[in-house]
Amino acid sequence: MNRTHLAVAGLLTLAVMAIACSDSKGSGGTEPSTTSTPPTFCEAARTANAASDVQQQLLNGQDPPPPAAVQAVVEEFGDRFAAMAALAPADIKSDVDVINQTAQQLLTVVRNNNYDVAKITASPDFTALGTTFASDAYQGAQDRFQSYIDSNCAAAPTTTGA
Repeated sequence: MNRTHLAVAGLLTLAVMAIACSDSKGSGGTEPSTTSTPPTFCEAARTANAASDVQQQLLNGQDPPPPAAVQAVVEEFGDRFAAMAALAPADIKSDVDVINQTAQQLLTVVRNNNYDVAKITASPDFTALGTTFASDAYQGAQDRFQSYIDSNCAAAPTTTGA
């Protein structure tokens, strides 16, 4: 059971890594570029990052969390990620869409398994998502997104080991 819990946490962590860079401050001393992302996109990225932090904290525990707790944080993450994608500037819209579609597919797998961490890895859809998250297409979209956030939403973020 603990192994299943870790597998789900690992896959969900891959989903949230796409926005982990958005921890930077959007208005702290750097002027936004007049041709880049509107501040609302950076704010949405920071909000999505905060939701991902809560999700990761929940899944980092020793025991699988109860389905109700998983539902609350995963639904919040999905909503925040979709909101961020809706605000994506044209420069990275297609990349953010790739990341969001994959995150929404993950949300569907979690929903279809009634938010029960122990059931999720038994799903063939869960295995397929692992392949998607590791794909060159997804990784490329994630890298371009990271670069865009680093360049347009403020100073480089600080990263801590999770």
